[in-house]
Amino acid sequence: MKLPITLIIIFLGFATTFAQSESETLEWLNTKKAEIRNIETITVSYYEGKLSIDSEMLHAYGNNGAFTKINWDTIKDIKADGNYTITIVSNSMYNGENSYIKLYISSDLTPKYYKALKHMAELKGAKLVNNNLFD
Repeated sequence: MKLPITLIIIFLGFATTFAQSESETLEWLNTKKAEIRNIETITVSYYEGKLSIDSEMLHAYGNNGAFTKINWDTIKDIKADGNYTITIVSNSMYNGENSYIKLYISSDLTPKYYKALKHMAELKGAKLVNNNLFD
């Protein structure tokens, strides 16, 4: 009886050890942000976008004053569109479309950045769409 209980405790210890905290995830996202090549949103054009990430929101802005802000808890979907892009889609609307921020990023960083964004959104209370619902 002691062996199964010991194994369960060890397993749960490993599971909680590897989960990153909100501050660690935010720090990692900001560190790797320098590797994002371009940003596009519903209001910010492809070549002039810059990204700011904090504990409350993602904020993309352009040189012309245009910006898109997405609060973490309003994110409804995060998609890795191929090898080089990640799209963050919000529940909030602008001109009849969901607000979004599209990140153009290196192919080797795409899956890791996708997972970190998804993890941060879930930590902040986002209700993400289950894309595997009917698979």
